[in-house]
Amino acid sequence: MAKIGCQNCHPRRHGRINTDNSPKNRKLTKILTRNTSETHHNLLNLQRQKLKRHQMEFNEVILNRHSARRFADKPVDRALVDQLIALAQTAPSSKNCKSSGFMVVEDPDTIKALSQMRTSGCAFMDKAPVVIVVLGDSELSDMWVENSSISATFLQLAATANGLGSCWVQVRGRERSKDGSVPGTAEDYVRQLLGVRDGMSILCLIALGYEAPAE
Repeated sequence: MAKIGCQNCHPRRHGRINTDNSPKNRKLTKILTRNTSETHHNLLNLQRQKLKRHQMEFNEVILNRHSARRFADKPVDRALVDQLIALAQTAPSSKNCKSSGFMVVEDPDTIKALSQMRTSGCAFMDKAPVVIVVLGDSELSDMWVENSSISATFLQLAATANGLGSCWVQVRGRERSKDGSVPGTAEDYVRQLLGVRDGMSILCLIALGYEAPAE
């Protein structure tokens, strides 16, 4: 079963997802949270406590962040992933509309399918233990691209600060193949695979995991 959650989406705008993607019969369950939720604040308080123990200087985080495309065969604790998303949810947005959303994908079969959304530039994702889909509510804000981009950047910086590697894989505006050999867009492919409703646009995927040493 695919372990997928969508966070920071208002229930009235993004109803519960429950799809059957045969033949894998992937049930996608959305976790509804808001920035004012008790869970969100608890996660942030926990993160602040860790930061007080001086994990990494901000300048070090900026300098150490890079695109990681090789991941160790080591799982990432879901509690840590939730902390990263809680930090990403603090990102600024136009008129503080908080239009960004996230889906956490941990199921290996689903991650492998995501790695096939384009014929180039994303095959490495099949070895990532976690992929986070970064979305934006285009009905809520015409600045959703900018808002989601800031959120995705916060997410990657938080990953670096916590010892994880990450890589941004573009979805929006990308065809499945550069030469037209595979029809369709990357966004349509991901939308159909994960059952993302209309109105929630997909910006990118963030491959996440402990980085493997270079060979």
